[in-house]
Amino acid sequence: MGPASRVLPLVAMLALAGPAAAQDLTAAERDVLPRVLDVVQADIFPDTPGLETILLLHDEGESAADLVVLDRTQRTALLVARGVVFSGGMGGQSPSLSALPNGSLALDSQQIGIGRTPWEQRLTLAFRDGALRVAGLTYTAWDRLSTASATCDVNLLGGGWTTAWTGEAGADHTADGTDATGAVPLDDWDMFALPTPCETALRDAGMR
Repeated sequence: MGPASRVLPLVAMLALAGPAAAQDLTAAERDVLPRVLDVVQADIFPDTPGLETILLLHDEGESAADLVVLDRTQRTALLVARGVVFSGGMGGQSPSLSALPNGSLALDSQQIGIGRTPWEQRLTLAFRDGALRVAGLTYTAWDRLSTASATCDVNLLGGGWTTAWTGEAGADHTADGTDATGAVPLDDWDMFALPTPCETALRDAGMR
């Protein structure tokens, strides 16, 4: 039995049973639970009654985070999406989850702990057409040794996007469009890929 198969029933049990259950953890369970980065409860699957429990789990071998959605009633996994965002082992490298008022999820990730070009990213997740999809992406990066920076905000469902960037010379630029695509199911998401408007802004800022 692998770590994921041990942690999912355990976290479901803890979420439903309350604090007293934590006193009964085995040594193996205590080894697995540090993988849990964040937990929220939200109603994101319309065909499932009540709230779901959404877990963000660190995958140390891949420097990534997995997202798991649990049915609180059946204690079963409704979705397991592997390697959806970066998750490092240092400060400034941990992703997090939050439930948004409109019923969507925000999945935030970052790499601001080390390096010349730190970045922050938000994926907005929404249930559409039978799947939990990446509905939007916001990305910001900057150069610690110059004035260069770039940001993009992309609506992957509607197609609209805006970008802003500053080059090493200090001049500010903006752009916008309506041709963004790629609201793929979360389990098909490539955490290393950015939408074309974001890549263009980064390149024009001299950061690619």
